[in-house]
Amino acid sequence: MWLLPLVWTGLSSPANAQIITVPPPAGLSGETTITPPPGPAIVIYHVGLLGLLNKARLEQIELRISPLASPLAAPLEDGDIKNLRLVESANHIFGDADDVELNKVQKKDIDLSGGVTIIPDKKGKATPVGLFPLPVGELLRHYFIVAEIAPNVPDGHAFRVGAAVGHIKVTTPANIGLPVWASNSDRVVVGSLEPVIGVNVSSLDFGTVSVGSDSTRPIQITNTGAANLTISQVNSTDARFGSSPTSLVVVPAATGSLDITYTPNVAGTHGATLSLDHNGPDTPTSLTLSGSGTGGVTPPQILAQPNSHEYDPVLINTTDTLHVQISNAGAATAQISNVIVSNTQFAVTPVSFTLAPGQVQDLSVIHRPTLLGPITGKVSVHVVGLSNPVPILLSGFGASPGLTVAATDIDFGNISYSETGQARLQLTNQSDLPIDVTDISTGDAQFTHDIDQVVVGAWETIDLVLGFQASSLGTKTTTLSVRHEAALAPITVALRADATVALKNSSLSFGRTDPGRTAWLPVTIENPSGSDVTITSIISDNPRFVPDCNTCVIPANGSVDVLVAFTPLDYSQQSAQLSITHNPTIFVGIVGNNYPRQTSPGIDASGEPLETLQVPFGGEWLASLLVCFYALIRRRLS
Repeated sequence: MWLLPLVWTGLSSPANAQIITVPPPAGLSGETTITPPPGPAIVIYHVGLLGLLNKARLEQIELRISPLASPLAAPLEDGDIKNLRLVESANHIFGDADDVELNKVQKKDIDLSGGVTIIPDKKGKATPVGLFPLPVGELLRHYFIVAEIAPNVPDGHAFRVGAAVGHIKVTTPANIGLPVWASNSDRVVVGSLEPVIGVNVSSLDFGTVSVGSDSTRPIQITNTGAANLTISQVNSTDARFGSSPTSLVVVPAATGSLDITYTPNVAGTHGATLSLDHNGPDTPTSLTLSGSGTGGVTPPQILAQPNSHEYDPVLINTTDTLHVQISNAGAATAQISNVIVSNTQFAVTPVSFTLAPGQVQDLSVIHRPTLLGPITGKVSVHVVGLSNPVPILLSGFGASPGLTVAATDIDFGNISYSETGQARLQLTNQSDLPIDVTDISTGDAQFTHDIDQVVVGAWETIDLVLGFQASSLGTKTTTLSVRHEAALAPITVALRADATVALKNSSLSFGRTDPGRTAWLPVTIENPSGSDVTITSIISDNPRFVPDCNTCVIPANGSVDVLVAFTPLDYSQQSAQLSITHNPTIFVGIVGNNYPRQTSPGIDASGEPLETLQVPFGGEWLASLLVCFYALIRRRLS
């Protein structure tokens, strides 16, 4: 028996087509919505074939495009779908280089009434399939039915793609057409299933209304989309304007209404923005509202000068203060109930006060940025009896202090008690503003610095000279603190120095010493401090060099000589390091037999004395010449 498995893999489309899945209507197992840009080729059907026992070739696909209608989708019309194409591919992606077009069906040959549209492999281009068996689930050939959706198709047009038994035919070597059943139980909807809101007015003017009374005006809400329109909330920026109801559902092609009411509580002109939050595109939808209240008590008139301000750049954690004049130009006393700032990068004082007619109050608006970059905010002055607060718009810029140090730790190394150590530290301002360094200090007086306070200009680098003068021996550590105006915490640098005893000679050279013989040289250790020092360890790392003691005590302001013995075994050069520890450790470099052997007259390469005359640089020839000359003279004399 011939077997041709058919696999439905779902819709595939090029990257420029958006595909979304929405809940299906009753009776269908799924729904796919295709939102194409005008005129692209969109995949509306896709099958995949596994391998066969023998080679076989696709012959044709019979396709049914069935129109559908539902409350959210209109039926197809002539011309909505055109230029069906049968495309073969070696993969499941339509639109890449593997695609081969097998045939195209013109508009006049497409049946949109549910009949059969036959798409044959017109020129026999289909690739023979075979190579059975394949790994489980692996498809050998893919076939796409591609359509062009007319650009003028309204949202909601729907159709179903599929077929009954026998809609795919394959030609085998025996020329047998194999009936195969397959059907796509999804429906395809062109365009997005979403509501489209419409409002009959963009503004409402209630005219003049007496204080304590109200006026109501209706607005009409229409839904021209393909899904229910849900208005979830109606908001007004002024409590004197309200809506009833505050939520609404409008089905497609229907109209609903909202009643907007204006109730002035004080005399004067009032305005607001009404916002409709909904599930359609471009939410919310806004309307402008206005009205005038007459009668009652005339409200105060509050002015802010300035009502907007842009601060100069302010370093992080520093402040800049703006003074705003709040005045009452009305005929009634104003009660300022609260002054609110929308951004914590700004602060204001005072936050409540009373203003008689003609009176002025100074409002301090403090900008203290803790963030880098642009900063915006708004001060709202709330007045009892006024629906809208008086706004003051603010903008600023948090600037980086940019103060850096070239190192976070400095080690002076070994410094003799009687000597002074020195190091340099670079301070750099990497910002466009000068930085005031308010204090430079250390926690140990043995460490010094040449600057206590300084202003570092924009993009300037300065050198801080550090010094170390020991008051006692041992390892010393402390922290250098650099405080500046743009940071709450100082910049810190770790400092270290090792105050040591002094060495009169920090190296020894024994020159040339014969093997088996011992030479002695002293290392003088001086204690310039006012207290006795105990040397806890004196060690050589080469057994050819041996100190005469391992420990010693050096009296205050005194010195000790440590004798080092050198006993070579041969004439090879020897070296060593003598470690002298008293917390910290200091070192003496030692070398012996450090002269080349050829520069030592009378000694051969083995160290034995020479028994014959050795004349370097060709001297043998000169000696022979002299001997001959001497013999010649004696002969002539005889």
